[in-house]
Amino acid sequence: MSRYRDPETEPNAPDEDYSEDNPPPAFTDPNDGQATAALIPAAIVPKVKMNPPKEYKVGQDAEIWIETVDRYFQFTYPGAPDKDLITVFLTFIQNNDRHYFHVVAKTPDATYEDVRNTFLRQFGNPHKRSVAKKHLMALQQGNQTFADYLRTFTSLASLASVDLDDVLIKDRFISNMESDLRKQFHLRFLTEDERNNLSWAQTTQILLDLNYVVHSKQAETLHYRGQKEQSGGPVRKDKDKGRGNTPYDISNQNRGNQNQNANQNFQRNKGKGKGKGKGKGKGKGSASSPSSGKWRGDPGSFFS
Repeated sequence: MSRYRDPETEPNAPDEDYSEDNPPPAFTDPNDGQATAALIPAAIVPKVKMNPPKEYKVGQDAEIWIETVDRYFQFTYPGAPDKDLITVFLTFIQNNDRHYFHVVAKTPDATYEDVRNTFLRQFGNPHKRSVAKKHLMALQQGNQTFADYLRTFTSLASLASVDLDDVLIKDRFISNMESDLRKQFHLRFLTEDERNNLSWAQTTQILLDLNYVVHSKQAETLHYRGQKEQSGGPVRKDKDKGRGNTPYDISNQNRGNQNQNANQNFQRNKGKGKGKGKGKGKGKGSASSPSSGKWRGDPGSFFS
């Protein structure tokens, strides 16, 4: 199965060990000429009942058809050996077109991904692969969540992997994700050889775990800050005024505040005495109105 899959939706592989008493199923050559169609190995037991994809015919959209096959294998035969998947895959190909896969199927270490790429090279749309490769090389995580970034990247890589090296694709994926996650990954695997030896499934699973740890710490920090702010803790600087002052400084500051308040009260209460006086005020010290002639008229009238 294609290595560029979303690990979040991928079912767990069944625990099955082969031994002398339980040998792996034999590989059936689809081009032996004894049958018109390759037989599905009896050892493959579907885990989920799904209708198999229809036989591929030249002229169909190869990219859409191969996605249907990938989804069918993912849920129906999780963890099945590549040789068995190749055998099942060839049952979906017309007899006249199986010769394209003869060399790949005969290779001892052939994988389903090799057969899949051969199919896309032969029947796929080169323009679609070119567009997918262009978008893949320019893709950045940016403001996306890691799950969305992984989902978009795997969708593009399923087509671009036909023309690009696996190491290059994996390196591009790591280089374009968020910096905090990339730093944590490089701290765990210091050398390039260690990172290249990881399979795509191992890489994505490790990054999913690291992403959970990184964002859990960030969420915990934000939660702690929120609690401190709600409890009146020292979060904002304007709430910390005077915390580092000495008693002498605090006393001077309080005295200055008292003087300022006294001046404000004096200006506010000026001219509000209880004595009899001329003018609009009630006391002798009442202030004249700004429109009074004593301030703006003949200065001599002030002494009359």
